Amino acid sequence: MPIIGIGVDTCHLPHLHSLLTRHSPWRLVRRIFTVRERELFEQNFGALDLHKPLSKYPNPEGGPHWNRIPPPQRRLLSYLGGRWAAKEAAFKALYPTYHLQFRDVSILKEQGAKPCIVLSPDIVEAANVSASHVSLSHDGEIAMAYVVFERSCDEQTCAKLTKQ
Repeated sequence: MPIIGIGVDTCHLPHLHSLLTRHSPWRLVRRIFTVRERELFEQNFGALDLHKPLSKYPNPEGGPHWNRIPPPQRRLLSYLGGRWAAKEAAFKALYPTYHLQFRDVSILKEQGAKPCIVLSPDIVEAANVSASHVSLSHDGEIAMAYVVFERSCDEQTCAKLTKQ
C-alpha cells in the first residue's frame, strides 16, 4: 500500500508540566481528546484530582525538575505528552493536503494492547486512508510519536509502484 504521509513529533514533558501548573489537566483533556479518549483517560487517572492545576516543583537552577515531580504526575504527563505528540505527528503526516483538528484524531490503547490511531470518518474518506500506524515512546523528559498513514490502491497501481 502506498504511504500517504509520515509524521513524527516530540513533547518536552517539563514544558507540559509548566503549562499544567497554570491550567488544570482536565482543560487540556476536554480540548484535545475525543469522547472515547476521555473515557480511557478517566479509567487510568480517575483517582487523581485533575480539576485544579498541578503543583509546582521548582528547580533551583530554573524550570521544573523532573525528578521532583511525584510518580503519579510523571505518569500523567507521559500519558498526555505521548498523545499530544501522536496527534501532532498525525497532523504532520497529512499536512498540507488535510488540515486536522485535535478531535479528528483518537489515540486509543486498550489494556494490554498496542496503541492505535483512529481518524474521524470524514478524514478517512477524504484522504482514502486504509491503514494507520502509531508508535509512542517515552524516555525521561521526552515523549515521542511516529505516525504512518497508508492508502489502498487497485491491483494495477500497486503493480506499477512495486516496479519502481
